[in-house]
Amino acid sequence: MTEEILRQNLLEIMRTVLKVPDLSPHAERQAVAQWDSLRNIELIFALEDAFGIEFTAEELETFTSVDAILRILTKKKNAA
Repeated sequence: MTEEILRQNLLEIMRTVLKVPDLSPHAERQAVAQWDSLRNIELIFALEDAFGIEFTAEELETFTSVDAILRILTKKKNAA
């Protein structure tokens, strides 16, 4: 899976979970009002389910932007 496809899949999931259809590919968590703690947990479960992975506590601490999550996903998919 290329990084661009991974980004597209990530954005689709995030837009659905956060209910933000125009979420920017470079959005920061602090700038998205809908990205609260509850939605963050829903996002974690959705991503783990969609990509067949589990995030560590350290990785979850870096869930601060679309780009940060993409870096984690890319690293995990390349390690698999």
